[in-house]
Amino acid sequence: MTFEVINGYFGYQQGNEILQNIEFRVSDGMVMAILGPNGAGKTTLLKCMMGLLTWKQGESRIDGQNIAKLPMRRLWQKIAYVPQARGNALMYTAEEMVLLGRSAHVGMLQQPRQEDVEAARQAMDLVGATSLRHKLCSRMSGGELQMILIARALATRPSMLVLDEPESNLDFKNQLVILETIQRLAREQQISCIFNTHYPDHALRVSDVALLLYRSGQYVFGKAEDVISCENMETSFEVKVCIDHRQVGENCVTSVVPIKIL
Repeated sequence: MTFEVINGYFGYQQGNEILQNIEFRVSDGMVMAILGPNGAGKTTLLKCMMGLLTWKQGESRIDGQNIAKLPMRRLWQKIAYVPQARGNALMYTAEEMVLLGRSAHVGMLQQPRQEDVEAARQAMDLVGATSLRHKLCSRMSGGELQMILIARALATRPSMLVLDEPESNLDFKNQLVILETIQRLAREQQISCIFNTHYPDHALRVSDVALLLYRSGQYVFGKAEDVISCENMETSFEVKVCIDHRQVGENCVTSVVPIKIL
């Protein structure tokens, strides 16, 4: 599946577009990171590209077709959204939460079928969360709940995942678990993944391409290693940065370190 945004403009107030002429394309198995300072429109961009907010100009397309013209059920069978994990999961067990991801396949007022239960269990297995099947979401750690939300999205068997700051508020280990899960889903399942993040290091670690937003409404898009440069980061965040590359065993680790406010 190919997903693209063509000439996307959006603003909450007339004549004050926070997103201007957004254009990008991702295809099967690609990972794309969206970065930018607070208030630049990262979450707004996610919502616009999925149709949760309406572009003032331009459109989002799946395989060349404007998503605004797709039946809603068909759209959500192709794209799955993973919101930020919050402690409002009430008394659902992990399996019940993941089963909610089958809503695009289950008719109104219908009970989940055996195939829906199997899809939910397969999704939990994909993210390594089978052991959490009977655990209440309200008693999970942040990392556990984030994995269950990803499994809920995967239960739809989508072609693309859209994740809103999936590694925020997690410790180092759980950040790596989330990043490695995204990378594995892209490589092994050929699922396209688009996520926004506050961590340029994470974008460089797992992304093929990146889109960096500026407060002006402008942006830069391209290969992650080209987009996340000292010059671009300083323009976007108004902070002088140092980008450091070092070899650690078999891995080349890249760090983006803020030095001072410009």
